[in-house]
Amino acid sequence: MNMAPTDADWRLGALHAAIERLSARRFAKDIGLADEFEPDAIGAGSEAADLFSGAEAVRQHFATNMDKPHTVRWVWDLLETRIEGDIGWFFAQGSAMVGLDGVESPVPFRFSGVLSWRDGDWRWRLLHGAEPA
Repeated sequence: MNMAPTDADWRLGALHAAIERLSARRFAKDIGLADEFEPDAIGAGSEAADLFSGAEAVRQHFATNMDKPHTVRWVWDLLETRIEGDIGWFFAQGSAMVGLDGVESPVPFRFSGVLSWRDGDWRWRLLHGAEPA
C-alpha cells in the first residue's frame, strides 16, 4: 500500500499553512503579509470602513491595522478547506485573540477566503473577516 502524499494532499497542507501564516504575520505586525495577496485582491474586515481592493489598498489595510497598539491572532474551533484545481477556499470560525500589554482576550470571529495557486504557493484573492452579531 502506497501512503505517499498526493499533490492534492500537499496543496491542502499548503493552504492550511497560508491560513496560519496570515495569523502569525498579523500577530508579528509583519507588513510583508500584504505581498501574499494577488494584485487585484479584495477584502473586508469587521469594521464598516474596513474594505480594501487592489495591492495598495491591501498594504494600507494591514499598515493601518498593524499600527494599532494591540496584537491580533486567530485560533479556530472550525476550519473547513476545499480545493478545486488552482483555487482554494475556506471558512473558519473561532476567536480573534486581541492582545494588549501581554494580556489576550478572545473575541468571536469568522473568516472566509479564496486563494489561487501560483508559483508553488497560495496567494490571497478574497478575504472576509467578521465578528458575528
